[in-house]
Amino acid sequence: MNDSVKVFKLGGAALESISVVSGIIDAIKDEINPGNCLFVHGGGGEITRCLDRFGIKACFEEGQRITDEETVKVVEMVLSGSINKQIVSVLNTAGFKSVGISGRDGGFSTAEVLDEKLGCVGEITKIDVAVTDVLMKNDFIPVLSPVSADSSGGALNVNADLFAAAAASAYRARELNIITSTGGVLDGEILVPLIRASDVESVLSSGIISEGMIPKLAASKKAIEGGVGKVNMINFKGEKGTVII
Repeated sequence: MNDSVKVFKLGGAALESISVVSGIIDAIKDEINPGNCLFVHGGGGEITRCLDRFGIKACFEEGQRITDEETVKVVEMVLSGSINKQIVSVLNTAGFKSVGISGRDGGFSTAEVLDEKLGCVGEITKIDVAVTDVLMKNDFIPVLSPVSADSSGGALNVNADLFAAAAASAYRARELNIITSTGGVLDGEILVPLIRASDVESVLSSGIISEGMIPKLAASKKAIEGGVGKVNMINFKGEKGTVII
């Protein structure tokens, strides 16, 4: 395990506005250590809005976006373009040096098609940290879009939670921090403080968690199994909630 690297994942409601992102970065500012830190982000809401503007209907299969070749171009434009640069801008304004890249840059992440029914949706098969190492060694914070390359260099959209887990596992990071509006897993209105990775499957089957938390818990389990020290769920105020070990 690398006792210094921390991975932060932003997504969902955290990316609804620049002011929300700025507030989150301000709240976790003391946790951000240039040289040993990287960010991963999603952006599904903005993807859907952008598809609407282009007149492309968003289609889903069992809750997962169907991503044809036309859709993946919009996905990459939004994730690796506008959202990525907004986060970079917020970090730079906060006094850090950050650089935005996607999984396709520098060969960081390679993926394969997850399910032919979903189209250009991938799961990670390889992470190469050479490009992020160079950035972090020069005190830059890498900000990573989860768009990854397939074996022929084409683009695949990867779930940002699972992408963050793969990145954290590649570093055997000290911790993966998943920033959520709830700050963790809720049983009714009660925050669950601790979940062991070995218990994640039973929690997933219990029916107590919402749909948006399912990939976060699945990713947390993968991260722990991949050698990450722990996974923290953090709310928008920077307060730690559920911990997965």
